[in-house]
Amino acid sequence: MSEQLRSELARIAEGAPVAGVPADTWDRARRSVRRDTAAVVAAVAVVVALVAGALAWLPDRDGVAPADGDRGALPAYLPVPGEGEPMNPTDGLAVGAQAVAMAPRSVVGQRRVVVVDARTGAYQRLLLPDFGAATGRDLTGTVHPLALSPAGTTLAYPRVRGRRSVDTLRTGLGLVDLGTGQVREIPLEDAGRPVLVRSVWFSPDGRTVLWTGQPVLGDDGGGRSYGDETAGGLIAPGSSRSAPLPGRRQDETLAVAVDDDATVARVGSRSTRLLRAGADTLTVPATRGVVLSGGLDARSVSSLVNTWTPGDDRAYSLRWVTASRTEPDTPLRQLATPAPLAGTDWRVLEWIDAAHAVVGADISDDETTVETQIGVVTLAGDGATYEQVARSDPGELPGPVTVATGLLTDGASAVERPLPAFAEARRSWTWWYVGGVLLVLGALAGGLARWRQRRSAR
Repeated sequence: MSEQLRSELARIAEGAPVAGVPADTWDRARRSVRRDTAAVVAAVAVVVALVAGALAWLPDRDGVAPADGDRGALPAYLPVPGEGEPMNPTDGLAVGAQAVAMAPRSVVGQRRVVVVDARTGAYQRLLLPDFGAATGRDLTGTVHPLALSPAGTTLAYPRVRGRRSVDTLRTGLGLVDLGTGQVREIPLEDAGRPVLVRSVWFSPDGRTVLWTGQPVLGDDGGGRSYGDETAGGLIAPGSSRSAPLPGRRQDETLAVAVDDDATVARVGSRSTRLLRAGADTLTVPATRGVVLSGGLDARSVSSLVNTWTPGDDRAYSLRWVTASRTEPDTPLRQLATPAPLAGTDWRVLEWIDAAHAVVGADISDDETTVETQIGVVTLAGDGATYEQVARSDPGELPGPVTVATGLLTDGASAVERPLPAFAEARRSWTWWYVGGVLLVLGALAGGLARWRQRRSAR
């Protein structure tokens, strides 16, 4: 380079403007890169957490063998078909012993009866003749009770025939022999009036049936009227008719249980009466309150009583009350609700005997239902205890549900079963949902990274 060129360049450099670069430019660029990296790492962490949670949440019960031998079991996981999940009906009613029967709502607001096989856990839909929820025959306000015998071999359900007029309406019970598929029809009426069946119980041997309900008084123009009267009856083994229960005393409105000798326990707000062939065999004082349900065996009779009065704490108003049959002068034993059920929404499904009740409970955490369970409450000398047997999805257990109580005796436990088809479909949709969430999160993470890069480049 010549001396003249060097001088010219020096002159130009002296007059050239100096770039005003902030001193913290490098630090800001480094922080921007770190933020981009953190955003990507966070998105990946969320994706991994979702995948891990989905894997932990989704049950894997494929290929589980049925119960050994002829003994059935209650499924450890009991999903309930929803309104948009159709189930094809079976060909006939000879389906064998069942562990559970339920009546979940269908897409048109009616009831369908679904049973769960005791040995395989398979779900089947039964087409019961004249079921009380048939189109155009729905009894307003009915709970559509179902009852499985303790061995799960007989199913009792309400039957309805005729139109809305009381003159043509015919009501009754159907007793399905699930081994042969034969249906025994039992007409029910009270003083010539049709009866809305509210509750059905089997004796421990599954041979005698006890029912209670409300007589249909007539159509008042806006629907049927049932009034405050109650009716009840006993159906003897092999009989095609119901024998009415004696007595209509106002304080004894609920028959809660029946034993193998056809002794009926009627519990009211003033007394507990045991009736056999129309005669009193035992009368003991009762705890004042609303009797909800009860169990009976050779030694005692128990009932669940709501003793709430204004000013009481509703969470502690339920009492398990037991009266001795062998020592009638013994004071009534009263037990509080087991601690795991306190503050939860629960109800009695069945009684195994006077010391054991099967309940359905919505278990909550911070006022949010996290799981619905089926369990057994044991009334022991030192208090009432609760033990979970099976679980369902939160809030899914329908109102009309019955369990074969014989599957819960002698220390029997629930058994893992394969998922039914509708639950498998739910799992598939869940995976699609998880995949969609992952795709959205990946797109957001990628878009954020590109936006950061463009901003840095500017």
